Amino acid sequence: MRPDTWKAAGMLLLAALAGAAAGSILTARLHSHERPGSHSHHGSDWYVELLEDELDLTEVQEDSLRGVLSRHRQKIDAMYAELGPRMDAMRDTIRADVRRLLTPEQQQRYQAVTARLDRERQDKNQRDSVTP
Repeated sequence: MRPDTWKAAGMLLLAALAGAAAGSILTARLHSHERPGSHSHHGSDWYVELLEDELDLTEVQEDSLRGVLSRHRQKIDAMYAELGPRMDAMRDTIRADVRRLLTPEQQQRYQAVTARLDRERQDKNQRDSVTP
């Protein structure tokens, strides 16, 4: 295979892994309320509002849903506490592997791209942590 083919395959793999990682984190965050030390507090209020809007829940159902989420909150918090650092480590590993595929000029551009993505993720996490 040509070097360009390997680079394209590497970038495709990176995109797939990043998508899987983002999906896992998003799923974990959607089912929690406020996790101390977490990056997001999107949580149960948002999830309850989403389901209320999508499913036309009654007040009794909303209260019951809040109870379900509250019962499972501690387990989700524990999972996120374990998952978050593992995801950060995996992101670092993937980025190092990708950098090895790139030319020095591409590495500089890649650094700028990853810095922008990190800022966007941090900004989103800060927005999500603001409670109304």
